[in-house]
Amino acid sequence: MHRVWWERLNDFWMLRWHYERGDTRADRQFPAASALAVWWTREYDAVCDAFVR
Repeated sequence: MHRVWWERLNDFWMLRWHYERGDTRADRQFPAASALAVWWTREYDAVCDAFVR
């Protein structure tokens, strides 16, 4: 579980597409992905418990 959370925190593919490729197709996904990372970090223990059960 921790590994998946860590990968999400360090996954910048949307930003790379935007800035390195000039591809804006994923721009609309960025706010939701960012919000999910914030929520998941805030609720980390509860999320881990849910996946362990």
